[in-house]
Amino acid sequence: MSSQNFILLKENWPALYEHAFRAEQYVYADPHAAVVKLRCFAELLVGELYRELQLCNLEVYDLYNRLTHVSFQQAVPREMTAKLHAMRKFGNIAAHGESIAPEQVAILIKDAYLVGHWFYKTLTSDKREYPAFIQPYLPATGGTNASRTTNLEQAVADLQSLQEKEKRVLSGQGGLPVNTDAERLQQLIETGRLAANEIDMQPEETAKLFSFEDAFSGYELSASQKELIGKLDSFLKGNTENVFLLKGYAGTGKHSLLKA
Repeated sequence: MSSQNFILLKENWPALYEHAFRAEQYVYADPHAAVVKLRCFAELLVGELYRELQLCNLEVYDLYNRLTHVSFQQAVPREMTAKLHAMRKFGNIAAHGESIAPEQVAILIKDAYLVGHWFYKTLTSDKREYPAFIQPYLPATGGTNASRTTNLEQAVADLQSLQEKEKRVLSGQGGLPVNTDAERLQQLIETGRLAANEIDMQPEETAKLFSFEDAFSGYELSASQKELIGKLDSFLKGNTENVFLLKGYAGTGKHSLLKA
């Protein structure tokens, strides 16, 4: 059974489709393997963007630094990088066997679909209607513990292999062009912005994956610091204010909290 959510990707990017397809297969029976496959999806998709945007040879070989590189951030809409960061972060969590809630996996699957939709509209001139999202169904029975272990181990091995391959290619060993076609780059950037505006990227759903308070779980916080964290959380997730001004007397914990 093929994945209709990602079927149009299969024609030009079969490996990208395969990672997304496996993630959908595992989403309920093996959520950890599903999230690692989504991390594979993100790794490969970002690599494809680097090649299309001719951002190779920048000596940024891991996904975090690729996503945060200024050239990538200038070229790719913020809504997209947020979703790719989510797949990166939860892929790491899943690979280490830490707890992941089913509702988090569901959001990540939808995020991968939306990123795939944007990617397709940006890099192709195909005017076909992109398939509407269909939530993966819940199977009657889940996998055994042994099968889940095998699935996760294979997914992690796939991720490691993909990372090594992408590092070799993006470091210039793949014979990719070094000179940037400025006109094509600008065209891709503009097409990507238009595509992002046409698609409901649902940033509020991605924001549900992140709890700002989690970053301070190992700290003893005062009442005022807890209040500050709540306000910072609202500020960082909102789109209406551009400046956050923090003031306080010496010794109230401003520096320690911001460092954390």
